[in-house]
Parts: sequence; C-alpha cells; structure tokens
Amino acid sequence: LDPVHVLLARHVAALAEQSAHIEIWTGLTYDTLARLPEAFGLRPVSLAFMDHRGTRFHDDVRSLEQLGQFAAGGGLLADNVLKPGAPLCLWDI
Repeated sequence: LDPVHVLLARHVAALAEQSAHIEIWTGLTYDTLARLPEAFGLRPVSLAFMDHRGTRFHDDVRSLEQLGQFAAGGGLLADNVLKPGAPLCLWDI
C-alpha cells in the first residue's frame, strides 16, 4: 500500500519498455480482485503478483480462478511463501 513502491514498480516497467503492457495496482487483494472484471472484461490476467501474508494466497488464487480472471498457463509471483509460509497455496500449485 506504499505509494513509493508503486512508483518504483512503474519506473522499472518503464525502464523495461513494458509500460504499455503492464498495469500496476495498489490496494488490498479483495478490493482489487473485484475491479478485474470491470477493468478487463473477459480478458484474464497472465501474471499476478501478490505480496502479503502467505496464509491468504490460496484464497486469492481461487478467487482469480472463480472470476475467470486467471489465464490458462498464467503465472503467479508471490512473496512471503516461505516465511511466514503458504503451505496451502504451494500444495495447490
């Protein structure tokens, strides 16, 4: 939720010349997941990055799948999977 992190991520995307292909959103997962169908319609995301407590990742991945917003073969990049741990998400993957 730190605006400095958002600016840094957007700067890195610009350096990689990918700004036209990447959208960086900030906020809590349950708020941003609800925005996906409105923002992208039937187009699913091909990469999701999640950075929060690992015990919630499996719920968020299931929500993406239920909304039909996670592309087949899409990637998931998640922080904090080893500490504090995300055993349910790692088991599902």
